[in-house]
Amino acid sequence: MRHHVITRNAIRLSQRVNNRFNPKRPIHFHLTPRSSIPIRTLTSKSTKNEIIVTKTSASQSPPPTPPEDTAKEKEDKLHHLQNEIRLHFHNADYSRALASSETSLALSLSHFGKRHPVTASSYNNVGLMNKMLGNFSDARENYHSALRIYGDTVGKDHESYAAALNNLGNLDRFEARHDESLTGLDRMRLVDSAVEYFEEALRIREAELGEEHPYAVASRSHLGGALAAQLLESSSSKEEGKKVLRSVGKFTVERWGRAEEHLRGALLTAVKNPRGQKVTRGNEGGNDDGNTMPEAQTYSAAGAAQNLAVFLKMKGDAVSGGAFRKMAERMELDAGDLYGEAKGLYESALYVRNELCGSGHPETIATKFSLAELYEAIGDSSKADELRKEIMDDYEVDEVDAEEHESSKRG
Repeated sequence: MRHHVITRNAIRLSQRVNNRFNPKRPIHFHLTPRSSIPIRTLTSKSTKNEIIVTKTSASQSPPPTPPEDTAKEKEDKLHHLQNEIRLHFHNADYSRALASSETSLALSLSHFGKRHPVTASSYNNVGLMNKMLGNFSDARENYHSALRIYGDTVGKDHESYAAALNNLGNLDRFEARHDESLTGLDRMRLVDSAVEYFEEALRIREAELGEEHPYAVASRSHLGGALAAQLLESSSSKEEGKKVLRSVGKFTVERWGRAEEHLRGALLTAVKNPRGQKVTRGNEGGNDDGNTMPEAQTYSAAGAAQNLAVFLKMKGDAVSGGAFRKMAERMELDAGDLYGEAKGLYESALYVRNELCGSGHPETIATKFSLAELYEAIGDSSKADELRKEIMDDYEVDEVDAEEHESSKRG
């Protein structure tokens, strides 16, 4: 999950962009009078005619206007706010992260104006925090604002534009998974939309950055997951009528293969071309088994491993539940094998994310939660409970019996 970070260097570089769009900035002159002291004339009691200049009372003078922040002071404030946003997001304190993001957006608008990449980045941050809080309409509105600004300023073939597309795709996937009020048709429309966003983001990123870049790897991995979700949503929504199935189209074994190809390809690319900080826990080359992927060692590879594990676990659920019995027979699929590979990928992703991001980071928590679900699926409830306890400890949640809770409230 990627959100934009406004750094000092980014702000300095953005001033060049600002000059590009404001080539003839007006010069303002501030004129200061020789004396700002009000005067009144008095006649002296002496025989000489004299003019005496005296100060009037302070109450008659207008209050001084506080000086506006300089450009550097505003940029320092933006840098400080970005550190706050990063800290709150890391601690999963999305409400405070949203408040800081909104303050940063207001400051960006006043300092850089609406048509500027830094402002677009601020809109992205507001969109991300609203997404995490479940405010999907607000998140989508802010993400679209960022997309429009990037399109107008840096162009629609730029990586920043691709990042905004990727964010919109992640939002659609996130809402489809977590909004329980959606109908099956609504979910499928969101997943279809996500596929389109990821395809366009991947096209731009591969052209601009190359297939081996972590951002291209992320978009390819997300695309694979969205393609798999299309098939699963179409299967799970059969009870809602033929109209739903016709609106989605016919999905076949080839669609499964395309999804898996993207997911495995993304992970293999990330493993073979490590970018950024690297952590190892042994077994760097992976196993000789052709169906087992090498160990993830970077942040990018951990994300790809997580997405492939989710796919394999969902596929195992479908096979074990009989939803794809014919396909399982044709492809000789075994739920146990699928769960086993998913387990290894989850554990690999968890190790890297824990080392690089920390045990309480939202992405580390997401992997723990997914691994706990897998342990339940394979019948290992004790390990699932251990992971759930770790999650509660990370968030400092106390498990209280429901009856005791009600009694304590009655006092």
